Amino acid sequence: AQTCTVRRIAKDGSVTTFAGRANSQGTADGVGSAARFRFPVGIAIDSADNLYVGNDYEGIVRKITPAQVVTTLAGSPSDPKTFGSIGSADGVGPAAGFRAPEDVAVDAAGNVYVTDASNYTIRKITPAGVVTTLAGATGKADLVDGTGIDARFHDPIAIAVDPAGSLYVLDLTPTPGPAPNILPYTFPAVIRKGSVALAPTPATARLANMSARAPVGTASNILIVGFVAGGSGSKNMLLRGAGSALAGFGISNYLAQPSLGLFNAQSVQINSNAGWNNNAALSATFM
Repeated sequence: AQTCTVRRIAKDGSVTTFAGRANSQGTADGVGSAARFRFPVGIAIDSADNLYVGNDYEGIVRKITPAQVVTTLAGSPSDPKTFGSIGSADGVGPAAGFRAPEDVAVDAAGNVYVTDASNYTIRKITPAGVVTTLAGATGKADLVDGTGIDARFHDPIAIAVDPAGSLYVLDLTPTPGPAPNILPYTFPAVIRKGSVALAPTPATARLANMSARAPVGTASNILIVGFVAGGSGSKNMLLRGAGSALAGFGISNYLAQPSLGLFNAQSVQINSNAGWNNNAALSATFM
């Protein structure tokens, strides 16, 4: 996303740039490196090997053929100073509007489904570029099951379609935080089939994947990433962290010794681990 390109990884592990030019932002259609992207975040492939890309910051959805021809399937580029276009209109091709189209999925008929996150809606784009709002209501964020525009989404960020054409949407939901400057999320907040919530219930397992890449200092400049486990009753938790192991993925300047701290509701530290190693005493804390 941040390099403004779409990359290809071959079976032998070799990586090439399939479309766009590194660190060259824009919205130009074109072939291969002549095309431009601005924060491409979601991608899907159809049965003919065409790629579809959600171009978040620009409010457009792109199509890339196997010959690397990039075209704009729907939406119009936003002002480069804004976060996504400020549109929500249904329409054909450039007449349609999006605001932060993040993830995309494509069905067997070639219809493309888009999580229009900042509009709180799920959009459908036909192969002819006709855009309609499939579920949710623009500007109305909530978690309500229903049919079509009667359903409500809070932050739909990921989408998939099964062989029968049913859609599954990951919808993030903020939960009350312990401090004004903390905005924790439940993960996955709600997995929805169409407009109906499938999971989770309070007893359902949840996965939190927190990634932070930023300069880390000391004292007041320290970077803290965390989550809050709320509710009542006992909980079994498996926590894993990656510090120096990131070197194996080609990431430099990693934090060699990140520390893990477990705190209760009164902000009292119960236990900690500074090495991310197996620790029987730490494990016992969660039992």
